[in-house]
Amino acid sequence: YAMGFLAGFKERYPDVDLKVTIGNSDLVEQRLRNFEADVAVMARRGSEDTFVTLACGCEPVVAFVSKDHPWAERETLAFKELEGVQMVRRERGSRTQQVFDETCRKQGVSPHFMLELGSREAVREAVAYGLGVGVVALGEIGHDDRLHPLPFKDVDVANDEYVVCMRTRENSRMIRAFFEIAENSCES
Repeated sequence: YAMGFLAGFKERYPDVDLKVTIGNSDLVEQRLRNFEADVAVMARRGSEDTFVTLACGCEPVVAFVSKDHPWAERETLAFKELEGVQMVRRERGSRTQQVFDETCRKQGVSPHFMLELGSREAVREAVAYGLGVGVVALGEIGHDDRLHPLPFKDVDVANDEYVVCMRTRENSRMIRAFFEIAENSCES
């Protein structure tokens, strides 16, 4: 979502320079609160007293494996098959990991998390090297021929996606413009 919004913003405002930082939902929310970021695209809404939010979509969370993994020839995965499976996990603060962990509790599934890493990129690399199964929002898996996504065939696991800003800054001209572009993109 974010890159599409940025492209639309740059098209409309070519002279405005942008700085993009990437982080988990906790870090992004902290940057908004500290006025280190103007707008965020994230998988968490935040407190309505503090933030203005625009729902912009829902992204399925999928398991993924390396192309050398025994499951790489499969098209889907039953969630319970993750019981006891060696997995690579994201750090605390990752909304994707939180949604996955909640689903594990609800389904009574206990994977073996043998490695915790601080970014989706690090998780992708670990999975590509065969260190375990990972989970990621489908749109974040990228175009990496070393990886194979496995949607869950029996459980819906998903992240809602939002554009977020501090309520105290919602009337900033540039922030309003970004929200307008995002809103038009979400309706398309």
